[in-house]
Amino acid sequence: MNSKSDPTQVPSDPSRRRFRGRKRLFMLAAFATLVALFYTVENWRGRRAWESCRHELEAKGGVLDWAPFIPAPVPEDQNFVKAPGVGPWFVKGEHDTNAQTGLQRMTDGASFSALVAQKSQVAHPIGLVHLWPAGAQDAPSNAVPAAWLLGDRSGVPARLGRLIGVPLFSDPRNFGVIAPAQSSGKLQHVDLILPASAPRTVSGSDQGVGSTSAMDWVKHELEELKLSLEPTGQEGEWRLVSKGITAEGFLEYFSAFEPDLRLLDEAYRRPYARFDGDYDSPYEVPIPNYVHLRTLAQSLAEQASAHMALGQSAEALQDLRRLRGLIDVLGKLNQTLVGAMIRVAVAGLYVNVLGEGLASGRLGDATWPELSGSLGSLNVITNVTVSLAIERAAVIHMLEHFPRWRLAKAFTNGNDPSDSPWRHGMGWFILLAPRGWFYQNQVVDARLLDEGIAVLNPDGTRLTPRVLTDPERVQRVVSSWSPYSLFAGMAVPNFTRAMATGGRNQTIILEARVAIALEQYRVVHGGYPDSLEALAPEVIPSLPRDLFTGGTFIYRKQGRGYLLYSVGWNEKDDGGIKSSDLTSGDWVWDYCPSNSVLTGR
Repeated sequence: MNSKSDPTQVPSDPSRRRFRGRKRLFMLAAFATLVALFYTVENWRGRRAWESCRHELEAKGGVLDWAPFIPAPVPEDQNFVKAPGVGPWFVKGEHDTNAQTGLQRMTDGASFSALVAQKSQVAHPIGLVHLWPAGAQDAPSNAVPAAWLLGDRSGVPARLGRLIGVPLFSDPRNFGVIAPAQSSGKLQHVDLILPASAPRTVSGSDQGVGSTSAMDWVKHELEELKLSLEPTGQEGEWRLVSKGITAEGFLEYFSAFEPDLRLLDEAYRRPYARFDGDYDSPYEVPIPNYVHLRTLAQSLAEQASAHMALGQSAEALQDLRRLRGLIDVLGKLNQTLVGAMIRVAVAGLYVNVLGEGLASGRLGDATWPELSGSLGSLNVITNVTVSLAIERAAVIHMLEHFPRWRLAKAFTNGNDPSDSPWRHGMGWFILLAPRGWFYQNQVVDARLLDEGIAVLNPDGTRLTPRVLTDPERVQRVVSSWSPYSLFAGMAVPNFTRAMATGGRNQTIILEARVAIALEQYRVVHGGYPDSLEALAPEVIPSLPRDLFTGGTFIYRKQGRGYLLYSVGWNEKDDGGIKSSDLTSGDWVWDYCPSNSVLTGR
């Protein structure tokens, strides 16, 4: 049967097919042209913006290349990292048998926890506390407000120790307070006046329900320091019991590592600290084992506190020397921002231990000249700005010189090297983005970090936070999805917080020098001076200056004690009032020896 043609079918027209083919080719060529034009324009705009930015920042003295930050090779016998039995312990991922038998065991978490359990299960009384209700008319005149004693937890051990006549020291690992196991003589008592209500809600005794009871608050704050109140049977009187670290127990445990610490003393003599590794790639340079460094710093601080608790000031000074040596080693290593902030934290720990020694009177006056000199040469805030410059150069080098597959791995793999970057949208974005977008990210990164660097003046003596005209800009960049700032948002650190923290710890370093000079003056004259100007040049060559005002710190005598403070990050005198917010309130020296009662009334 012959098939009939479909009357609705249009006969094929070769010319029409050719027209449609040409149209598709034209549209494809037009699209390719637009894409090429888009890439050309974005690359030109990005390169132009970056060249302008680079010229501007280099004219101001900024170093944007990575090469100047690569540490030069050093002789092995002068390199701290190569010191036998010590240096390898600081290398992340290093497994050295000799190191593991010494320093690594010193800070082994399991053994130290076992020590705390062993030495702390038998609680020991350290004083008596009489609690008076708010507004009690029959409270003794020397009663101290509990809100003053416990309000700022960081200073509780020093204040409480002065009141009960027992040297108490804070423990950086939060194992409670460090105190002698045996109190000498009869237990002293302190009278505390309860606030009308708790300054903040705490977990109460009624099955964890939030409580505003002043009594619950006092117990809670003491329990945070492994201190408890036990009734004595007398109305209103409680026995204060420590369940924290005993000084004798800690020193007994720590004495086994004295040979290793002597090796550390020898290693400190080496003038350089440089790891072996590939420094051509900024994000593959070897880094220290910061966990080991932190735990060693904590252990040295604990040992210094234990020695002071037992009145052994010469031994405590040796512990502080070792802690100071660790700060110097951190300063010699190539500085990432993380490394700089670890150094800031260790320096803060060093000054806090020193301050508690001053406040307790357990650092003898023979130690003061050496400690003042040590503080005078200690600068941590400059390291923070240097680390920001290194971070900036590292990001620029990576964006400008890394091949795209390597960039994709850097921004997507995290801690899993086996993860393919092409499984992530970011990986494809990096593969396909115009080169100009990388340049735009370099501009954003360089300008943002330049703002952070500019907070500290070139000679490292003044901080000017007001140059940060838009402190929230970093957060907006981090949360932005603009292709001009996407990489920068992932790489730029919170430099405002870093600079404020570095400035705070540099300030307490300077305040500590003033505090030592005040003690030296008091020993000679029987009291503190009316103004700081009386200190120089009699007991100190020149007065340390407030980083924010350029003048001397604000100082006032208070009874037999004093108040010493910096105006702090907000550059405003708040009358010596502290704040829990780092960027507001004044930065107050917490360790005046005579402030135990006088400033609390």
